Amino acid sequence: MTKIAILGAHGRLGRVVGKAFIDAGFDVRAVTRSGKVPAELKGATAIAGDALDRGSLIRATQGVDIIFNGLNPIYTDWGKCLPMAENVMAACGANDALHLFPGTVYNYGSPMPRV
Repeated sequence: MTKIAILGAHGRLGRVVGKAFIDAGFDVRAVTRSGKVPAELKGATAIAGDALDRGSLIRATQGVDIIFNGLNPIYTDWGKCLPMAENVMAACGANDALHLFPGTVYNYGSPMPRV
């Protein structure tokens, strides 16, 4: 079974993408800083991992085939984007995993309407 790690699993996009992969029969690992799985991702394995900590992220994604990058720092935290991206790529390299990345996730932020 193909294993996918969903980074940003608590975010709107991460929850939807994670649910789609669960429904498609993938082994989904919901990676969050807290290690808790959102209710919408019932069936996913909860994994604690911090995208700003390279070792933590590599451990959280160990053994996955795909890493979905749904990380979404707020605009005032854009300084975190490059370090997070570098750590995600390091995790992909450590796992020889495919990196899935939407062009931007800001249109999926909490201020946007649900639909």
